[in-house]
Amino acid sequence: MPVALLALALVAAEPVAQLDLRPLSFDAQLTALALAGLVNRAGPRLYLDTSAVNWPNPAADGYWRDWYTAHKGLAFEPAAAFETVVKRFDGAWRGLVIYDPRRDGSRWVAMTLAGLDDLLPVTAELQAQLHLADKPVVHDLRGRFDTDLAAYHWAAETLLPRCPADAVYSAGRSHDDVKLGGDPTSTLAADYGVAQRMFFFNLSFSPKPTAYYGTDVPGYPDQVAQLDAILDRLRRPAAVWGWCEPEGDFAHHVSAHGHFVVCGSAPNLSFHHGVPAEPKALRQKRHAAPVADKLEEKTYVTVLTNEGDTPKALISEYLRGWSEPERGQVAVNWLVNPYLLSLFPAAAEHYYDTATDADYFECAVSGAGYTLLSALPGTETFGAWTRRWLPFADLRGIDVWTDNDDPATLGRYAAQTGAEFISLEGPGPRDVSFVGEVPVSRTGEGLSYWVFNDKVKTLEKLAALVRQQAAETPRPNFVQIYSGTSPKQWLQLAKMLGDDFRLVRLDDYLALARRDALLRIAPPVVYASPGERFKARLTARSVVEQEDVEIKAEPGAASFAGATWRLVARRGETAAVDIVGQVIGNTPLGDNTVTVTDTRGNHARARLRVVETGFDERFESDAGWQGWGGAHAKLVVKEGHAHLINPPALPYSAVEKRVTLDVDRYPTLLVDVPSGAAACAVKVRPADRMEDVILVPDTRQHGILTGNLAATGWHGVRTFYVIVFVAGAGDAVDLDRLRFVR
Repeated sequence: MPVALLALALVAAEPVAQLDLRPLSFDAQLTALALAGLVNRAGPRLYLDTSAVNWPNPAADGYWRDWYTAHKGLAFEPAAAFETVVKRFDGAWRGLVIYDPRRDGSRWVAMTLAGLDDLLPVTAELQAQLHLADKPVVHDLRGRFDTDLAAYHWAAETLLPRCPADAVYSAGRSHDDVKLGGDPTSTLAADYGVAQRMFFFNLSFSPKPTAYYGTDVPGYPDQVAQLDAILDRLRRPAAVWGWCEPEGDFAHHVSAHGHFVVCGSAPNLSFHHGVPAEPKALRQKRHAAPVADKLEEKTYVTVLTNEGDTPKALISEYLRGWSEPERGQVAVNWLVNPYLLSLFPAAAEHYYDTATDADYFECAVSGAGYTLLSALPGTETFGAWTRRWLPFADLRGIDVWTDNDDPATLGRYAAQTGAEFISLEGPGPRDVSFVGEVPVSRTGEGLSYWVFNDKVKTLEKLAALVRQQAAETPRPNFVQIYSGTSPKQWLQLAKMLGDDFRLVRLDDYLALARRDALLRIAPPVVYASPGERFKARLTARSVVEQEDVEIKAEPGAASFAGATWRLVARRGETAAVDIVGQVIGNTPLGDNTVTVTDTRGNHARARLRVVETGFDERFESDAGWQGWGGAHAKLVVKEGHAHLINPPALPYSAVEKRVTLDVDRYPTLLVDVPSGAAACAVKVRPADRMEDVILVPDTRQHGILTGNLAATGWHGVRTFYVIVFVAGAGDAVDLDRLRFVR
């Protein structure tokens, strides 16, 4: 008999006991979770009903119970009383560890001892309620520790060396006056922690004052010091299970130690871990060809689910999204953690077996575990770890979270992991760019966690924002959305957007973007006035070893100096040429299109916006510019180019210039920022009072930045100062042009 069938037969031989957590206190729930972890080491034998506390999907326990009954032959008994279940499985534990619930640290030391020494963690009250007076007390922690830190110090010295070096559990539950979070599901995976003999703690990751969801956190440097002593002893990369608020401090601190987060908000993981799966590889339904053949004049939209890095996603069936009848009717990218798929093979089998051609899996949150790429001490170790797991789940792309959108780092990380493409949640321009042959797809502005964006929130406003971004560049163009697990929702969005938009899987999206990138014009939008000359850059990319491409400009709104260009590009590389065009004098104001075509039949378009200009600063001299009163920046102007430098001793500084303008006729600000390491911003101030109004908020984005004088509430002819800020000690930003247009 094959091993998998034998395992299934053994599992199905004993009915599964069930226990309802609903009537249990928090400490009794911990005892039940520990019991499940100990019992399920021998296979899936004890199943917990967590519907009362499992907010991601209260129906999840029933969903998996039905699935395992139908597909794995498991039989589930009705839920029994707590005392009955404890006595039924008294062979799975050899004694008690009693803790004092008034000393939170002793609670989690008890959970660690439970896993290490096969003990049932209980309070004295629960010991009496369960009639366990005749059971041996192996450890009595009452009165043993004067402080929580004393408990963790003892446990780190005595117990941590006995625990696995690749996983610990952060409970993340506020207690006494320590604010760590209030999610009741953060400890639902504690059964798995006990089963795997993890080291438990309930410590803050916030050394300084901060806040989360309106709750002020004073900062706990002494706790973080103890936490560091624990994390420093782990083998990189280690999994930090559980949770802790604020999420930013938690994720950054774990990443800085070279580890990764596994959100613990999922029940019955020790049970799911033991359900056997068929001995077959996980394979996606299909992958797109490297370059798609057909590129239509449409806006391509791809949507990525959130929460895929966690067992919460797997066990909640993506917050119920996976079982929606609309799944399969619209393309959805489901983010997964391949390491977690290996830990819960029956759940992984379920998802890959039931996926449709419209479903695509991508690796979540920076790799095989939730980490922040920019916070890691180096990407090599975590990159190698992720490279190990991508083939296991047939994953070719990674969704990366980072605070620093650096193409060189992304390129190295793709090489370290073997990823063929990257989607990005973080700073930087919202488009598809390339690092060598690796496409990097960025989520559109305001489209990451859009449901929490006060300006979006609803599906109707999301559709409006997608249309707005699509209108900014000529078609074909690309918009990526992050967050949302409902195929029904995405199908509604597709219908709202209409025929000019097409929702596609991420692999198809990037194959189409590769085709589009074979010929590009930059910038995609050119602002100029009638008769004005402008510069653009043509880029040709090749997918063969070497290709000679001839590019021609098509007649239209602009004439070009030389209408034909020949470029040679090698595979995965680009060749580029600068071109000079001039707006034809009779071209109407408004949007026009500039088109070029290569000898392979690829087209590239830029939108030429012919505008009437009321104020135009071309930085041919520094005349009229002066230091801003708050802090003077240094302005160096040369040949139509400005270099704005922030002094090393200042966090930010600025320069300003006096302008008189009809703000109703020329309300739109255009600032051309080609490069620079610093952040910049633009404000205006009326000449008669000190009242700054932000037109362009702080940004490190390059290109043409826009603002609108409508934000001021002004009308008619006004005299005011335009103020350009530069931020970052000693950093600088480049400016090519600043104007107000109609």
